Amino acid sequence: MVDQFFCEPLFVGTIFNSEILDDLCQEIGKLNATRVAQAVNLKKEETASSVYITSKVHISGGHTAALMDLIRLTPNERSFVIVTNTCGPTDKNTVCKKISNLTNTKIEFIPRGNHLAKLTWLQTRLMELSPTIVWLFNNHQDSVAVAAVQPRSGYQLKYYHHGDDRLCLGATLSYAEHFDPIPISFHNCRHNLSIANNRYLPLTTRDLGVQIKHSMSDPLSLVTCTAGGFNKIEIDYFVRYEDTVGPILEITRGRHIHFGRLTPFALKRIKRGLLVRKIPKDCFVYIPYVQSIWKALYQYNIDLYITSFPYGGGRTLVEVMGAGIPIIIHSHACNQMIGGADMAYSGAMVWKKPVELYAFLKNIDSKTLDEHRHLSRAWYEKFHKEEIVKHILSDVSYDADVPEIRKYFYSDPLMRAWFIAQSTNLKGIFKRSLLRTYRQLMSFIGRMLS
Repeated sequence: MVDQFFCEPLFVGTIFNSEILDDLCQEIGKLNATRVAQAVNLKKEETASSVYITSKVHISGGHTAALMDLIRLTPNERSFVIVTNTCGPTDKNTVCKKISNLTNTKIEFIPRGNHLAKLTWLQTRLMELSPTIVWLFNNHQDSVAVAAVQPRSGYQLKYYHHGDDRLCLGATLSYAEHFDPIPISFHNCRHNLSIANNRYLPLTTRDLGVQIKHSMSDPLSLVTCTAGGFNKIEIDYFVRYEDTVGPILEITRGRHIHFGRLTPFALKRIKRGLLVRKIPKDCFVYIPYVQSIWKALYQYNIDLYITSFPYGGGRTLVEVMGAGIPIIIHSHACNQMIGGADMAYSGAMVWKKPVELYAFLKNIDSKTLDEHRHLSRAWYEKFHKEEIVKHILSDVSYDADVPEIRKYFYSDPLMRAWFIAQSTNLKGIFKRSLLRTYRQLMSFIGRMLS
């Protein structure tokens, strides 16, 4: 059912949780836990201070980075990361290497099997490890993770609400300490979803310092950058990122660097846009993967960061602000919950229509860039320094300052109507069906073949 909602574009940013589905998961988990406790001989060979339950660990992306940051900033603990693999396979070798860089941390993968088999294994393992804290890092549809945890089980449950833009299981668990990493998600959960005791746990990243720049890389050109994979960018929307790269380069007369994997279709569309405008193809630089956005921004001497759209990347934005890079960010045409405009520093350049984006680029100068470098870095220091996260994790009574969300958001009714029309025509129905089939296939591979 959650997959059906996940694959429906009209539900993004409108439906966030379901107490009925969470209660159903909990009831299934309660019945199974009773059976497990009676039937299984526990092997208490290891113990853990904290267990982090996640559906899948990606090689790149904000989810994995946030998980590793949280483990790294929680001091003096023996931690276990348990991957359910209910939402697709994980590249075990690569992920194990990443986790091995964390002190006193071990990763385990639930063996292949159906949902019930995985639930039984996970509940057994939790009983064996006897942790004091369990963190839920589950993907939207991971019913195994949500069913496995139970109240009065000897551990404190902490729910990390990273799947905050659409329906996500586990968000209503009343006995869990609910953490929101995005300001607008915090305000939405607190004021609209009646989660009264949620806490703000800001995204963070290791401070790699600021590279001082006093002017543009070249007074006649501008080096711009965007980071984001196809899942953030290649989405039906009234303006396509692929169609803006050409105009951006036509205005800046510089280079545009893209970090993140795009499909061949998107790359072809970008190259076609360059060809039409007679822009040299080497002005667009495509880099599918970088280990550190922060370091890459300096390596390629980036002057200005243009966020991905229609979906933004919160963790990436924190790295950009930490590096003190000026930002142009997109405000979604229909829904304030989508896009991440409220993640950027106060005073950032915000555009809704392409003409506004191009106007910013035409009018920008060295003075403006210097002002925004200061604003960008100051915002990171105020809201996203590692010390803030450490304080939250070590002191349950401490509440960090939460940035205010932008006021006077306007949802364009014409764009909303266009979006509905695109989602309900034959092409939209076919694409949703294809996406559901793909996700079902990935889930099957994760459950049975990983």
